[in-house]
Amino acid sequence: MSSPQADVKAFNNLNILFVDDDAAFSKTIAMMLHESFGHNTKLATSIYQAYAEIQRSNFDVILLDYKLDDGSGLDVLQWMQDHSIDVPVILVTGHGCEEVAVDAMKLGAYDYVNKGHISFDYIPVLIHKTKERHLVVRQQRQRNTAIQAFQNAVHSSLFLIGQSIVNIQAQLDRQGQASVDDRALEGQTTEALQAIAHETRLIRETIASLNDLNDLLSQERSGEQIALTPRMGQ
Repeated sequence: MSSPQADVKAFNNLNILFVDDDAAFSKTIAMMLHESFGHNTKLATSIYQAYAEIQRSNFDVILLDYKLDDGSGLDVLQWMQDHSIDVPVILVTGHGCEEVAVDAMKLGAYDYVNKGHISFDYIPVLIHKTKERHLVVRQQRQRNTAIQAFQNAVHSSLFLIGQSIVNIQAQLDRQGQASVDDRALEGQTTEALQAIAHETRLIRETIASLNDLNDLLSQERSGEQIALTPRMGQ
């Protein structure tokens, strides 16, 4: 079993934003994270500095103090939500602010820590677990998007197959009502067979596309190589 230290080192050299108006405190944390794990921590002491940094750089994790001179950490969370910014946030609260942490989680924060009980040993573990959880959530979201796209493609493809079958049936019905004249019947038969061949080709191409989508979706499932459904036509 790996040690907590070994687990933390699985994520080295992360880009972290620490938003806190206590510059001395945040600098101490930033120095520790850099010296022990190689994390690059940028500091912001206000909401507007935080906005600027988030827009300028890509961060792996954000440490966000609840009480700031120019507002609340909840304001930052709301702003991130409004702008669809997908970066995991750890809210740093003061004593007795657990109810604030609940509000923060509703706005998308991944975790929270009480500032009065912060341990230098715990902060790296918390950052690691937050980053790990964010990766899992993002992969699940990508899989759900792929599944939805697959389902939409299946619906559209089945509609096209249904149309092709209707066209084939119409050709067969016309063929059954054809004139008894041999020449006319021969020409109509040739035309009908060509139309049926065309519709059959469309059905085969549609099934091939469905199989390709199924294979692609299978590859998205966390490395699982088992297809969601057997390949069609096999």
